[in-house]
Amino acid sequence: MAGSTTNIDTISASQASKEVTANAFFDASSQAALFGRRASTTSALTWGFYGGALKNNGVISQITNSTVALTASTTNYVEATAAGVVSKNTTGFTAGSRPLYTIVTGTATVTSYTDHRNITEPAFGFLSKSVAAGGTINLTQAEAACNTFEFTGTLPNNTTVVFPAAITQVQVDNLTSGAYTLTCKVGSVGVEIPQGKTMTLYCNGTIMEDANTAKSNIDFWCGTAAGTANALTASSVITPIAYSAGQRFYFKSSASPNTGASTLAVNGLAATAIQQNGAALTGGEIAASLWYGALYDGAAFQLFRVGGDLAYPHTIITPGTTGAATIHKPAGRVNAAAAATSLVVTNSLVTANSHIFCNLATNDATAAILSVVPGSGSFTINLTAPTAETAIDFLVVNGV
Repeated sequence: MAGSTTNIDTISASQASKEVTANAFFDASSQAALFGRRASTTSALTWGFYGGALKNNGVISQITNSTVALTASTTNYVEATAAGVVSKNTTGFTAGSRPLYTIVTGTATVTSYTDHRNITEPAFGFLSKSVAAGGTINLTQAEAACNTFEFTGTLPNNTTVVFPAAITQVQVDNLTSGAYTLTCKVGSVGVEIPQGKTMTLYCNGTIMEDANTAKSNIDFWCGTAAGTANALTASSVITPIAYSAGQRFYFKSSASPNTGASTLAVNGLAATAIQQNGAALTGGEIAASLWYGALYDGAAFQLFRVGGDLAYPHTIITPGTTGAATIHKPAGRVNAAAAATSLVVTNSLVTANSHIFCNLATNDATAAILSVVPGSGSFTINLTAPTAETAIDFLVVNGV
């Protein structure tokens, strides 16, 4: 009924072909009978049910009328998978299944049954639940049918709320207290909900993730990195389920500069190589206690500097070591020997079109830079002969 005035074609006592009107209505409303008891095929310990259209992962499939065999002298739990496969067991409804019926049987027949179907879920189911017991708390099917959750209580330890494995999106409010974490998960993967915060979580039937961030290319603020200078670890309040191309992680470097090839691991994910312009780090690219960004390109993190003064990765050749040098960085310092008139620096960043800026870093009565000639993979500094060893600074600039 739509109210005191019905929208349904009614049947009058004097009408002919009453069955036509009745059957037409049954046909129109048959979708509501999906998985419902079919009396004509239910007998003894055989339970018949109606089929119908079922939407799963955006695909509509047709479930045929069928039957399921019951176990005698017990309670049978009849359920369907997300794909519409109907089965029964005698222990309870399976996590992630669609509960249909509990059926109590005698030795040869059904003695009673209860319909648990809820084809149309409530639009705004709400559950407020204390998780003060701590540890691992498994939500029941009835509890998980809600889509808004409020968890309360003082946590005695790091607590995990396990949701049934089903495709769903929920909102979770963490109103707990205590110096411990609250994680909501499905399977082995979940999301930590900060105290006092509300998050929207999505489950694809296998894992639970942050619905707002897990599948997008977003920024993760990680604070000061831990670990070692060459094996950095970082922690983001928003926990990435996995690295995804386009994600950017911002961190403050440790108190020591890197000294060679380096990696970054975020929130316990795999330690992944940090590169600069696609090349492995060699040392000095990450200066101490400065802010950096790491762009994940699908295979490695590409390092870039964040704010502040310009800080170029560089290598300084120790005084006393003169002549040709190899420095694969955009900046550095080399030493020309007394009376030298040229010095070659091997540098993989340099091309024939590079701009190389050089200046004397020590005073010398006769030394002066005459020209700097770039080539493929190196550059040559030409100078007037110095009277003593002379340090020369350089900066490589490549056009875009």
